[in-house]
Amino acid sequence: MIRQNGRPARLVLLRLTLLVTSLASTGCLSAGERDDINDWLLCDECTDGQLNQVVDGIGWRAVRRLAGALVGPPAARVENIRWQLRGSYAQSGGGGMSEAQYVERYLGNYVALYQKRAAVALARIGQKGGVGSRRAIRELQLAVDRYEAGLTTYRSDVIRVIRRAVFTASGTPRWSAVAAGFGHSCALTTAGDTYCWGGNTTGALGDGTTTQRNAATALARPIPFATVQAGALHTCALLEEGTGYCWGFGTFGQLGNGLTEQQLTPVPVVGPARLSVLSAGEFHTCGVTITQALCWGRNNAGQIGDGSTTDRLSPTAVAGTWSAVTAGGEHTCAVTSAVAPGSVPPLGVGVWCWGRNAQGQLGDGTSTDRLLPVEVSGMGPNLTRVAAGAAHTCALSIAGAPFCWGDNLYGQLGDGTTTDRVAPVPVLGLPPGTPLVAIDADSSHTCGVAVSGAAYCWGANGRGQLGDGTTTDRSAATLVTGGHSFVSIVLGGGHTCATTADGVIFCWGDASRAQLGDPALVPVGFSAAPVRVADPTAP
Repeated sequence: MIRQNGRPARLVLLRLTLLVTSLASTGCLSAGERDDINDWLLCDECTDGQLNQVVDGIGWRAVRRLAGALVGPPAARVENIRWQLRGSYAQSGGGGMSEAQYVERYLGNYVALYQKRAAVALARIGQKGGVGSRRAIRELQLAVDRYEAGLTTYRSDVIRVIRRAVFTASGTPRWSAVAAGFGHSCALTTAGDTYCWGGNTTGALGDGTTTQRNAATALARPIPFATVQAGALHTCALLEEGTGYCWGFGTFGQLGNGLTEQQLTPVPVVGPARLSVLSAGEFHTCGVTITQALCWGRNNAGQIGDGSTTDRLSPTAVAGTWSAVTAGGEHTCAVTSAVAPGSVPPLGVGVWCWGRNAQGQLGDGTSTDRLLPVEVSGMGPNLTRVAAGAAHTCALSIAGAPFCWGDNLYGQLGDGTTTDRVAPVPVLGLPPGTPLVAIDADSSHTCGVAVSGAAYCWGANGRGQLGDGTTTDRSAATLVTGGHSFVSIVLGGGHTCATTADGVIFCWGDASRAQLGDPALVPVGFSAAPVRVADPTAP
């Protein structure tokens, strides 16, 4: 055996191996590797080759450095860039901006690019699996948690990239919201992508075609929407900062872009208003700003609420102060957020409705159409959540008790009868002490979600839209089968979809246009029990 300094060479080799392994386990980076990472973080137009150097050449040892970059560049680097921008401003004049505006604008772009590049690299490391993958995913999720807790300020475009990176790295796709129209459905992912499926003759899927899609299909334009709403034949969505977009059938101006043409891809709603709430009805759409309600589209029965029956091609204000709005078939309802004695009519806190009232869907004790808001009879400020269907309306009390009024041909009011009601009546059939936290209504059925997560539906069931395993109409609340726990529920013309807390979507009811998202159900035509919508693929 060869010896070195009196020790076996094998032992020396073993110790050297352990030393190298120990150094590697700490994630030590060479100067060249740090340069490669910095090149990636700072480049304007990086190539896959440069990213591969970070991911393949350095791999998991880059995670710690990239995780720090998610928060932002080092303070010394930020200050250095700030001085460079001041010099640039002195030379260029800033294009009409003040020095402070110029510096903050371009410094913000610099920081955002730095953070986005770090997220992309971490996503790739997470995708590769193996050592460091879980840590890369954890660091991305921690960044999202910091944002949601308000501990770290990210620009909205940066957090969208980070969320997309989580989505890509984890390989665990999740849905965050779903919307149901007359014959189509749309949903958002946690990465900020929008997918739609089902009937598409009017372009309601937003994929640039009029081709029916039997499975979830991404929008033609990757716009990172925060909410999505489906009308009968059109779809609308909101960005985080409040800009509205609509697409699909636009004959009555329900897209809000000042035109009456069909749109196969999302177009912005005109006007300077930033919306916090959006609701798409049959052929009209409504939204709410901080206090103001706006409606646009068909107005044949006064559903726009501006005192006329003139169709509106762009957002039109409804008198009063509002916090929520829901657009139905030919009527609209909204919740007042404050007393507005100077308005006409004078508005108090509670639920008010306007538009078609032939079946009593306005709930004011009459069957008279109204061109301006009228208060729902007998409830005062007790109602807090409201959902407008085709010709009926339902709402929840402060305690979570459901009430409905209007058309009741199929038992969609849930009061045990099929008699129309011109004022609110309580829904029957729920287990004692079961408050609802969500409710929605559509053409001829109604559903709600209880605090426990159980879903209950009532009304028409010819296509299995109540989800109780039958096609029998129900005039009182009936439990949706399957034992799922939901956090939200939405209703289409003859189908229903609901989302679980862990981002899974289930749909049931009419499947003739593939609106349930399961291609195998199209020949069958319906499902009377919940079926899972396939998870979205990573973008």
